[in-house]
Amino acid sequence: MTSDHRLIVEEEEVKAEEEKKEKKKKNNNNNNNTSNKNNSNQKKRKKKKKKKKKKKKKKKKKKKKKKKKREKKKLKKK
Repeated sequence: MTSDHRLIVEEEEVKAEEEKKEKKKKNNNNNNNTSNKNNSNQKKRKKKKKKKKKKKKKKKKKKKKKKKKREKKKLKKK
């Protein structure tokens, strides 16, 4: 009877360990998924920021060109 009891206790411990490992693995997977999701969101944000910066730069260049054109016109009139 005592050996049977030991076997049962050992089986329960093994089951508990396996469940613990399974839970940890599942949790780790979830963490990986979220970090991947965050990474992709960061990349999207970075891309958007870069695009905005580029647009701003283009606008600035255009403004400078227009200003130069206006100044040339003024000089021609004089």
